[in-house]
Amino acid sequence: MNLIGQGSSETKLTDDQIQQIIHAGIDSIAPAGKKILVLIPDSTRTCPLPQVVRHIHAAAADKAAK
Repeated sequence: MNLIGQGSSETKLTDDQIQQIIHAGIDSIAPAGKKILVLIPDSTRTCPLPQVVRHIHAAAADKAAK
């Protein structure tokens, strides 16, 4: 397993940093022709879900089968 990302307890990631991390993650799984399953957090965790999904879609929609 490879860790892709960065973070700090003192700062928030910018939208550009989030985009770069997601694109690197999508590229690392070589999604061409594959189906991608995205598991989202439940109500016990927070996540900027619309932002994350938007970047996942941008990174994978033209490559993945579904």
